[in-house]
Amino acid sequence: MTLKPFILVIALALASCASHRGALTPSDLRHTPAETVFKGDGVIIEATLAPGVTADSLVVYPASARQGGEFNTYAMERRPDGAYYVNIPQWRRAMPYDRTNGVRPPLPKGERFGDSFGYNIVLFSGGKAVTWPGATPGTPANPGADPSAPMYTVKIAD
Repeated sequence: MTLKPFILVIALALASCASHRGALTPSDLRHTPAETVFKGDGVIIEATLAPGVTADSLVVYPASARQGGEFNTYAMERRPDGAYYVNIPQWRRAMPYDRTNGVRPPLPKGERFGDSFGYNIVLFSGGKAVTWPGATPGTPANPGADPSAPMYTVKIAD
């Protein structure tokens, strides 16, 4: 008798317990969008995770990513207090990622967001993605993603 299958089963069980306490729910990510941001000011987005929820990263997907437009996303930074944060400047427009040399070109000054800025927050963990609001599996840019799914919206005022 060999112990290899038994050890493998224990290792898999421990890995599944360590990764997360179960399926993610809408309350596992806490975020309240700003009500209004003035034109020219950055859109500041902050989020926290519920106790026991871990993430490899949190990424903001603007509404343009779900509409087949420019695929501009913004990685959120983790602060020492555990919260995630990103400041998205209105006066710049993200450029597509250049896969040939692995860098993003400089962000040119350009168009503003208009009257509002819509976005989703996507949690990546263990090779899986979950989108908020709603804790929906996948990202807003996935093929077959519902273009009418809920998103956060910030009003842009003069």
